Amino acid sequence: FEAARPDQGGQADMTALALLDVGTDRVPVELQGQPWLQAELYRVLAVVNHALSRLEESSRLYELALATNDSIVGRDPAEVLHQRAGILTDYGTILHDLVELERATEMQRASIRAYETSGIADSTEIAHALNLRGVNLQAQGLLEESVAPTERSLRLNEEYGPPDDPDVPWGWGSLGYINYQLGHIDEALVQFEHAVELSREIFPGDHYDLAHHLNNLGGMYHRIGRLEEAEPVLIENLA
Repeated sequence: FEAARPDQGGQADMTALALLDVGTDRVPVELQGQPWLQAELYRVLAVVNHALSRLEESSRLYELALATNDSIVGRDPAEVLHQRAGILTDYGTILHDLVELERATEMQRASIRAYETSGIADSTEIAHALNLRGVNLQAQGLLEESVAPTERSLRLNEEYGPPDDPDVPWGWGSLGYINYQLGHIDEALVQFEHAVELSREIFPGDHYDLAHHLNNLGGMYHRIGRLEEAEPVLIENLA
């Protein structure tokens, strides 16, 4: 925000996007000789750009974060690898949105390896990477391969996540969707019902997550001809 000061060459009415870009340009200058902090800030800036749908800029920043992480010396190697794993996980989400699915899958595979090598084999962080790997495999039509990482992600979130973790019903819903696509209708129905049940406990009122799981469950009831059960679920979802 200092960049907006007129005596620093800025303008009083600079937009948030302009400030973001100025901040990005200043990282290598202001944090020269501090590659750990540079990599952290590049990652944060990449996340913000992703949220603003600036996918190409976000991708560029993740590349900078990875390159900067590579240059870190004199720090605990496990810490450096842990940082790299997080960057790889986030970068995979951008590649997924850019429909570079094979690269996204490889990025998540590398992220999982990095977490495991850094000594973090059991955590919600690696669960997130595993879930994203499952999503990318699904998107490529590799349904059978997507089951194992999705199941492992769910188990880790159940064990290590906070109470009322919304990632748990999402995990059940993801498994339900995979089984639905595989034609395992009975399994999918149980998993969708469980996702809705857990979401009601976590979100007692209106919430996007609950609507998402209601949509899946209502669609499943409709698909198998249980129309009287589908209708109230889909009406609730719409509301």
